[in-house]
Amino acid sequence: MLTPVQRRIMQVLDDGEPHSRSELQKCLQDDLAPDTAVKWHINSLRAILADRGRGILCDKRSGEAYYRQVM
Repeated sequence: MLTPVQRRIMQVLDDGEPHSRSELQKCLQDDLAPDTAVKWHINSLRAILADRGRGILCDKRSGEAYYRQVM
């Protein structure tokens, strides 16, 4: 069962394209949430997705993290 925040993050990642951490931060709907909040949700989603044969990769580009869903 996904939380509302996790569902919003998955809606963004469902296209399989890379998305910046700042873009995913908007899914939190909390302007004061730290960057680590996105990491926490991504780690939780990785555990859930692993059981389904899917995952989330992180690529670093120009000092920023980009996340994308893989099958």
